[in-house]
Amino acid sequence: MSSNENDYCVHHDILRDFFSQKGEVFLNSVFHGGAYTFLLNRKSLSPLMIIDIRKYDSSFTATIYINEIEYTFSIFSLSRFIQEHDVYQININHLIWSQDLTGIINEIILLIRDNALNLTVYIHDYYSVCPSTMLLDYKMEYCDVPSIDTCNKCLSQYCSSEKAFSFSKHEMCMSESIHAGSIYNWRILWESLFDSAVTIIFPSRVAAVIWLKAFPRFSKKILILSHDLTYISRVQKHNHVKLDPFYQIFVLGNIDEHKGRQIIHGLLQLIKREKLNICINVLGNYADTIFQNTPYLNLHGTYHHCDLPDILNSKDIHCFLMPSIWPETFSYTTHEMMATGLPIIAFDIGAQGKFVSDYSEGTVVDNISADALFCSVRKKYNNYLRVLYPVLSMELASDISVEVNRIVSENINLQYLIKEDKLEQDIALRIAKDELNNARNELFVKLNELQGIYNSNSWRMTKPLRSIIRFMKKV
Repeated sequence: MSSNENDYCVHHDILRDFFSQKGEVFLNSVFHGGAYTFLLNRKSLSPLMIIDIRKYDSSFTATIYINEIEYTFSIFSLSRFIQEHDVYQININHLIWSQDLTGIINEIILLIRDNALNLTVYIHDYYSVCPSTMLLDYKMEYCDVPSIDTCNKCLSQYCSSEKAFSFSKHEMCMSESIHAGSIYNWRILWESLFDSAVTIIFPSRVAAVIWLKAFPRFSKKILILSHDLTYISRVQKHNHVKLDPFYQIFVLGNIDEHKGRQIIHGLLQLIKREKLNICINVLGNYADTIFQNTPYLNLHGTYHHCDLPDILNSKDIHCFLMPSIWPETFSYTTHEMMATGLPIIAFDIGAQGKFVSDYSEGTVVDNISADALFCSVRKKYNNYLRVLYPVLSMELASDISVEVNRIVSENINLQYLIKEDKLEQDIALRIAKDELNNARNELFVKLNELQGIYNSNSWRMTKPLRSIIRFMKKV
């Protein structure tokens, strides 16, 4: 058998197994972030086929995940492929970054009509509502889906705005040939797709409510279906938090513009200005040349999503931040944080705000700004200090007692040696007495320093506090 014949047999066998096991077919254009995580998590539920519709030259690239096998092949005609394999259901995961958005939507509509397909559309953001994707207007403020006139005024200023984030501006400008300055043109294209859909699925009710402001007539097609969170069961509750001179705050995920990059930078500036013992730890990508070599920022780098439970289980964490400034539709990172049982601070916006507000250890901040977030962070920090100080005091007092007892014991042994060896008692006892007094004085000085730090208004660093911790470890 030739290699071509062998390839054909493998191809045929995998496709036969895929459809016999009722595999799911997804059209997709996103291969990172939460929307892609959603797809990959579905591999554990049933066989999965992902058809990449970003580019269409002479064929589409498709990948099948089945029985722990990953198989990639080409589809030269979607219509012929659907007819040959008697496909009755297709799903759209995302269409952003498609080479020809209008063309692919029209082709999908024809496929549905000509093949009597059931179409399910999954909504992961607000790209269908506005090309900005995240409902951040040209001033980078949440717009809350305003009137058509307000939207059109925003569209006219977006591409020239100095405040607009690079990602949103790029999408807005690239789609100008479709919307032509009118949000109506944009939404009417998507309405033609939603008309062909049987079901439109949202991962949270909050996301559906926001989306319906633009597309109210599709309310009867909506289904709320939370993303699969089985993997989070591996995250352990942090029942015993390690006390540390620095308050350790963690942020999960890549901190891009819409995820709160400017918020984190502003927060770091405030922490430094107040000289607080707070360290922001970022698990993911974040660039900040001003703070990257300071004790206020610790960059842990990127991680594989499957490794996150083990990473969270191994870290000493006091609090989480969810600094995203757009109304996320679900937010895996928020659920990952909640699984630890630790405090979370987030802005009161989108699904993340709703989840955190319903969480027993959650705090939501109304005003989306670094100043407002800092106020909540500082309250958590001050509460932590009220726990930290008594523990440090008890440990230091215990160290004092142990050290004094040691010196007294050595003094007794010294007196015994003096008696046995007929040493000069006056000199030896004077040395022992001075050693004891000096040790007592040094330990009580440290205790007084700790009291002084606690009584100060800001607990400013705190070199004194670090020196006390080092002293306690030495003792």
